[in-house]
Amino acid sequence: RHLISVKLSKKTTHKQLHTLFFDENLHLYDKNSRKTRLITIPFDQRMYLFENVDHLGSKQFSFIKDLLYGLLETPERFIVFTADDIKAVEPSLLTAGRIDKTIHLDFCDVDTIVHMISDFYENNIEDYDGVKISLKDNVFNRSTIYEILFRNITNQDNALKEIVDLCNSEIEESEKTSDDHDDLKEEITSMIS
Repeated sequence: RHLISVKLSKKTTHKQLHTLFFDENLHLYDKNSRKTRLITIPFDQRMYLFENVDHLGSKQFSFIKDLLYGLLETPERFIVFTADDIKAVEPSLLTAGRIDKTIHLDFCDVDTIVHMISDFYENNIEDYDGVKISLKDNVFNRSTIYEILFRNITNQDNALKEIVDLCNSEIEESEKTSDDHDDLKEEITSMIS
């Protein structure tokens, strides 16, 4: 499958989306050479990704809705939507027939993170016992872990360092926020007394 990440902006037009979904030929722009090249990707080999649909503006949502209403059923076509908060997604997008499956990816426990790393780099799970000590439960979701792993696809050591560092910074931020709340409570209590 070829992943096509659809970035909607205020400048996105209906024609661009129509071409993306109904034309097997795609025009790819290379930022380095500043040239466009034509490639052909059959529809059954595409997977479209719309990220953060819970943050779309009304015009952007209208584009998606119009596009989905106009799509003919195409076997093997995948359209993936991501959202940080399912409750913030436009309800009409979630009706039966538009979304076939909803998957909730919650925060990972340490064992899940270690399994993900082990599977990704095809190593024994026991190789990561030292990493387990540096991690905490419920700090990351799976997408954050995979983002780090794919960014470091050939550099396992860097991936591990990045995951541990990010975990530590998240924990420090959480503790700081907790300390700030405690300080605020003390200040309010002293003002009331």
